[in-house]
Amino acid sequence: MVSLSSNLTEEEVKLRYITPAIEKAGWGKNRIRMEPLIEGRILIDGGESYRSRNTSHLKPDYVLMTSGGKYLAVVEAKNMDHSISEGIQQSKNYASILDVPFAFSSNGVGFYEFDFNTGLTRELSMEDFPSEDELLARLESGCGIDKDSAVLYPMYFDPNTKKRPRYYQNVAVNRVVSAVEKGQKRILVVMATGTGKTFVSMQIIYKLRKTRKVNKVLFLVDRNNLADQTMVNDFKVFEKEMTKIADRKMDSTYPIQIALYQQLTDNDDESMPYKEYSPDFFDLIIVDECHRGSSNANSEWRKILEYFESATQIGMTATPREDADVSTSNYFGEAVYTYSYRQGVEDGFLAPFRLRKFTTTIDVNWDPNEDILDEDGQPVIGPYNAPDYDRRLIVDDRTRLVARTIIAHLEETGDRQALSKTIVFCEDTDHAARMRDAIAELSAEYLAVDHRYVMRITGNDPEGKKQLKNFNSKSSVYPVIVTTSELLSTGSDCFLTKVIAIDKNIGSSTMFKQILGRGSRLDEKLGKTFFTLLDFRNASVHLLEDGWDSTPEPYTGPMNEVQPKKDPDEPEKPGNHRVKQRIRGDVGVGMESELDMYYGLDGMTVENYRDYSRRIINSEYASLSDFINRWNETDRKDEIVRHLLLEGFDVDYTRKRMGWDNLSDFDVICHMAFSTRPVTKTERAENVMNSEFISKQSERAKAILKTLLKKYMDTDQNDLYNLDVLKLPEFDEYGGVIGVVRAFGGKERYLATVAEMQDLIYSPQIPLE
Repeated sequence: MVSLSSNLTEEEVKLRYITPAIEKAGWGKNRIRMEPLIEGRILIDGGESYRSRNTSHLKPDYVLMTSGGKYLAVVEAKNMDHSISEGIQQSKNYASILDVPFAFSSNGVGFYEFDFNTGLTRELSMEDFPSEDELLARLESGCGIDKDSAVLYPMYFDPNTKKRPRYYQNVAVNRVVSAVEKGQKRILVVMATGTGKTFVSMQIIYKLRKTRKVNKVLFLVDRNNLADQTMVNDFKVFEKEMTKIADRKMDSTYPIQIALYQQLTDNDDESMPYKEYSPDFFDLIIVDECHRGSSNANSEWRKILEYFESATQIGMTATPREDADVSTSNYFGEAVYTYSYRQGVEDGFLAPFRLRKFTTTIDVNWDPNEDILDEDGQPVIGPYNAPDYDRRLIVDDRTRLVARTIIAHLEETGDRQALSKTIVFCEDTDHAARMRDAIAELSAEYLAVDHRYVMRITGNDPEGKKQLKNFNSKSSVYPVIVTTSELLSTGSDCFLTKVIAIDKNIGSSTMFKQILGRGSRLDEKLGKTFFTLLDFRNASVHLLEDGWDSTPEPYTGPMNEVQPKKDPDEPEKPGNHRVKQRIRGDVGVGMESELDMYYGLDGMTVENYRDYSRRIINSEYASLSDFINRWNETDRKDEIVRHLLLEGFDVDYTRKRMGWDNLSDFDVICHMAFSTRPVTKTERAENVMNSEFISKQSERAKAILKTLLKKYMDTDQNDLYNLDVLKLPEFDEYGGVIGVVRAFGGKERYLATVAEMQDLIYSPQIPLE
């Protein structure tokens, strides 16, 4: 005989047994987190998008935190049909992601614990769950983290923005702080663009300074806009203690200093501005975008770090480099923490993208005929391929075609009318000027409203550079479209960029990832949920590289002894490709092919929404009969819907998207996966109401069953078998749960009758379309 408690759901077990046991051990409500640590990921559906409700891959039942906000323990709950250790593997998986030292599982009867420090397990009664003090004592003995550790010191909380660290930021900060306290002098953190590297840097500085582990800090950047946006945004908490080094004038009175590399160096090695400080002046140096100059052993920038070698040095980057010219790990070591673009998309913190790939009629082995002459009247001798354009040969007709294609996309999607921020990456600054002019020719009505509608923003364009802040701002409408070469490829917080066009050769996955980063930020309130990548140079081929979104393996070969003339990630100078010829006239360039794809967790896909849905459902149910049998066998039909949601198919979203308001979950699934003709809930309910099954019931039972059927018609109620339905006001006239059950001669007979009725609802033959 199964006890009454064994019928409790997991949520009921948590409410009645597990939560009270944890609270009794001294864990206050402000120390217990029970909501998901992530957002549902954004899924692109044609030209629209929606946020999945699936947060299961990081939704611990309980995360227990210290008073300072450090994650300390994870508890995974199961109902009483499971053993107390059933959830321990899931708990351990969550704990590993969160850097949590203690993992627990419980079924409401007892607790099962795994200690990551010792590897030991133990069973505990519900009365013996450990307190915060007990776990902290074990943390100190196992990890050496005592009460004075910066790891346990609270993160900074801004009462104005109310911004709290996300789970991965929490982990990254504490990984670094722990490494500093253990004496590690070189530390690397790899985090995708848009995931808050500067925010993490601020929290590291805050915790280390508050606990007196460090005092004087240098934050190094290599572009002026990076320094400025850092000071007014994440580092604003330090405004009374912080200065930006300008005009190569050092000021030792400020404990926190932000500087461009260029402000610390000079042509004269002996009079380098940074040498005004003693080598031990700084306790901590954080290097932003450390994959660039500081990772090159022969660069002037590296000399700054070597001069202050006694300081702890932390490298922050989204794209570490590992090759014969630059090795990020060779200087900073292997990353203590990595959070990739893919992880950010899966967690719902970064925007996915749609890819539209274009090939023109002259992109492959174009051999101009003898009638085609350049601007000087000289013949143009081929063949030419896409990488040659705007390097060996300028074809204005191709530039105009690319501009028309960009504008056509903006108009098709509504982004033109919405003034959606758009970046066009060009081969060099001269090409960026030509592209700006080509787009301007198609945008007279928009330029008449504001002359900044389309602008070139490059390192050699003072007027354009003045507009960089406006382009990045969430509150500034203009500029709308910008053409650039390298300046916007990294570091700039392009919050609302919805379209990125690439008409330049991208030689490395590093640069490709940096460009993707210009569109990866989310802002749902302002309508930014995904971005579109328009690829005119096959740059997206880097998506096919193994591990394109992972941290590269450390380079172990010999390094180049001579410093390269140009780091490929640095801003380009005009005219650097020695263009040979230019064709100004029309040569009949057309668009030969186009590919439309979407970035998902399985990589790039060309699936439409219906194909995607069918694949998800068919992976669980190979045929219509398999699904119908499973649906009729289970009492808890919502579990089927929930499981499909976890796999990636959202029934509620599909119903809304297709306008199927009067279809049950059953028919939504059948129609999407097996092409059945959808039968409305009204049709199904009326079939049962007019059946012999209803007519043979007593008058009171008929009334109750018809009320149940009406609930099925009017709501999303799947599980009529669930007794909780009888708690609704509609059943008060029948005496609620007790009165209804009595009308059928007891609970078992009632449930048997309802089960038979549910089978009848879905029993008619389902016609195929």
